[in-house]
This record gives sequence, structure tokens and C-alpha cells, in this order.
Amino acid sequence: MEELDTFLKNISLHRDRLPAENFQILSNLIKSNRLTKTSDPILLNYYGIYFWSKDEFNEMIRFWKKAIQKKNVNAMLNIAMHYQEQENFNEMKKYYKMAIKKENAEAMFR
Repeated sequence: MEELDTFLKNISLHRDRLPAENFQILSNLIKSNRLTKTSDPILLNYYGIYFWSKDEFNEMIRFWKKAIQKKNVNAMLNIAMHYQEQENFNEMKKYYKMAIKKENAEAMFR
């Protein structure tokens, strides 16, 4: 569980804010690099974050886009920030605008 706690700390999330079933799934992913198939937009976003932490950007984008299809605003913001870092401003604007339409204050600020 120490690896998961470190991962959660690195992404500024505390264990108590994560539903127990998601905690177990993420724990399995971090321990054994084994994905559990899911359509849960929150988990899909975490999968994207996990792959971001591993510098596996194709997988990161794939999972964030899946989460975005399910209206996950955090994934919209995450992918927008990624595209901003990559200086891909057209994609950045696209995802910030999506998040703004969902009334995400951080996207409005950026």
C-alpha cells in the first residue's frame, strides 16, 4: 500500500477521498501493472494520471479521452494542461473550452 500512498500523494489525492473499490483497483495497477477493465470515468482519469506518471503519453491520452467521453471534467483539464505543456495550443483550447462549458473554475482561470 505504500506505493499507492506515494502515488496518491504525488497527485495530491488522499486515500480517504478515493472509494474503496477504486482504491483496490489502483493498488493492483501500481503493484502489478495490471489494468482492470472499467467504464468508470473517475478510474479512467486515474489510469491516465498513472500513465502520465510513467511517461507513457499515448496510454495517458487514450484513458483521458475515454474519461472525457463520459464527461469527466478532471480529465478535460488534465489533457488540456498536457497539451499546453506540449505547446499544442489548438488541442489545449479545445479541452479547456470543454471544461469551461462544464463550469470548471480552474479551466476558466487558465
